[in-house]
Amino acid sequence: MSQYGYKPQFPGKRESRRLHILPENLHGQSVSSNEASPADESTPVRCSVTHASLDHAPIYNALSYTWGDASITVPILVDEATFQATVNLEAALRHLRLKDEVVTLWVDALCINQNDVPEKNVQLSKMREIYVQAKSVIAWLGDTTPERPFEEKAMKFADDLREHLSPANSWHADLISALLRLFKRPYWSRIWIVQELASASNLIFVCGAETASDNALYDALRLLQNFT
Repeated sequence: MSQYGYKPQFPGKRESRRLHILPENLHGQSVSSNEASPADESTPVRCSVTHASLDHAPIYNALSYTWGDASITVPILVDEATFQATVNLEAALRHLRLKDEVVTLWVDALCINQNDVPEKNVQLSKMREIYVQAKSVIAWLGDTTPERPFEEKAMKFADDLREHLSPANSWHADLISALLRLFKRPYWSRIWIVQELASASNLIFVCGAETASDNALYDALRLLQNFT
C-alpha cells in the first residue's frame, strides 16, 4: 500500500485541512463532532482528509495532544494510503472514533504537511483562529496502561467530584495518587497548550475512555492542594 501524499493547498487561499475519522461501521454517513466513545481495538483507524474554508468552516473539533516519540509509529489509513502516526496520536484517534458516525477533527500532524515549510508557517499563523472556530477543543491526556489503571478512574472521579465530596464518601489513596500522576503527564509540559486551551470555547479533557470538563479538573486540582 502506498504512503499518504498531501494534496497542495492553494497559495493565498484561506483554508485548512480537516481530518474525518471513519466509523467502525463504514456505512455510517452522518458527520459528528461528538465527545469520545470507546473504540474497537481490533479494527484499524481509517480516515479521510478534505480541504475547508476558514471563512465558512464546517463543524469540527480541534485536538490538543502531545506527539510523543516521533520515532515510534503505528500505521493508520488515510484516503486508503498508509500514514505513520505516533503511538499517542493513533490512540487518540482510536478512542475518539464512533461506531456509526464520521468524526471531524483538526489535527496538526495530519492537517498540516509537516514536510512543507512554507505551508507549515502559514498554517501555524492560523492556529489560534482554528482553535477559536472549533466547536470543542479535545485535550487528549493520553491512554491508560495496565500498570496504571487508576488514572482513567481518576478522570471519572474528577468529573463526579461533587458527588464524591458528600459526607458518605471518603477519599481513596489510590485515586489521589492517580490524580497526581494525571497532572504530571507530558501533556501539561507542552508550550502550545496555553494557546490551544485559552482559545477553546468548550474544553473536554480525555484520558483513555473517560472524559472530564475543564471545571472538573480545576476543582480536582484545587482539592489536591489540601492533600499534598
